[in-house]
Amino acid sequence: RANGNHNAIRFEEGEAILSAYSLKSPSFTELQPQAGYFQHRVVLHAVASTPEGELHLFVTHLSGGDAIGPGQVESLTAFTNDAEGPALLAGGFNALESSPQIVSLTNAWVDAYRAIHPHEAGYTSSVDDLHAGTEETLERRIDYMFVSPDLRLLDAERFADHPFPVDSGWLWVSDHVGLWIVIEIP
Repeated sequence: RANGNHNAIRFEEGEAILSAYSLKSPSFTELQPQAGYFQHRVVLHAVASTPEGELHLFVTHLSGGDAIGPGQVESLTAFTNDAEGPALLAGGFNALESSPQIVSLTNAWVDAYRAIHPHEAGYTSSVDDLHAGTEETLERRIDYMFVSPDLRLLDAERFADHPFPVDSGWLWVSDHVGLWIVIEIP
């Protein structure tokens, strides 16, 4: 669990890594500074044993705002720097590409979507009404997948970037768009 407390406020959320390959060496750290009493941002780490070799996987969800975000990225960077070898960092960063925290991450990581789509907006958020139709527009890019420079990036795309028709009208999968990438481990 990263945020909330089911017993106290009836809300919890956290991070997860799902993999088709076996995972080992799980670890996590709580990112600092903490944004609030029930808001504990974490970064989760595991190593995937793929046929091409080991791949470090990191997932996180950062607090928004210029007062908290840069400090959390410093904490995140300190944790990810311990990984030796190919790595992937993904999550909800709650920051625009031009923000200091994203700019600092791109000093060490490759922004996968931007590398493949240098001229597209690539918006990933925010759907205000999950039952809105096709008139709902995405407004910001705040979710990212980063890869270490030693990985070969083959593709990066968004998915669930439009609503789907359902019996009662329309339904978005989430208030955020999904991202996927195709990589090759050297």
